[in-house]
Amino acid sequence: MFQHIKQTHPDIRAPSVFFKAEHPVLYSEWVTGKSLKVWNSQIPLYKRQTLLKDLAELLLQLWNTAVPPDFMPEQKPRYSAWLTESLDRGLRRTLTGTARWGDAIDYLIMRSMIPKYAGDYDKYTDVGFVHGDLKAYNIIKDDDFHLTGVVDWDWISVAPLPAVIH
Repeated sequence: MFQHIKQTHPDIRAPSVFFKAEHPVLYSEWVTGKSLKVWNSQIPLYKRQTLLKDLAELLLQLWNTAVPPDFMPEQKPRYSAWLTESLDRGLRRTLTGTARWGDAIDYLIMRSMIPKYAGDYDKYTDVGFVHGDLKAYNIIKDDDFHLTGVVDWDWISVAPLPAVIH
């Protein structure tokens, strides 16, 4: 999936990934800069705006990449079903003791809210690409807070459009 995105948008701020069949290893292009790590109001406003502008450009490239038929799910999932499945993964991690956040009650409360908040979005049946693990540590920036790259594309997937942008 990621290779398709890089072919469609060669200038996307994400490292190229290389694979050699004779070696079971993926090689990633080096991304200069430092991990964002923390996002808060301690960062001057103009730096936050710079990074947000660059990140918005990357996300628009990602979201405007057509999903080829090979990557299309057999049935396009509804947003509420996708969200339920996502929360259930977190719930299972909580119940098995491998979660980093929350408890079962937190997940059950969020799950009970899905029909009210997500049901209206089920009518949007198109799908798009989603990074899957976009967090501060995976955003690489220079000292002036220009985005130099987004890394860790292991969880890239195809999801309903409301899930792609949520």
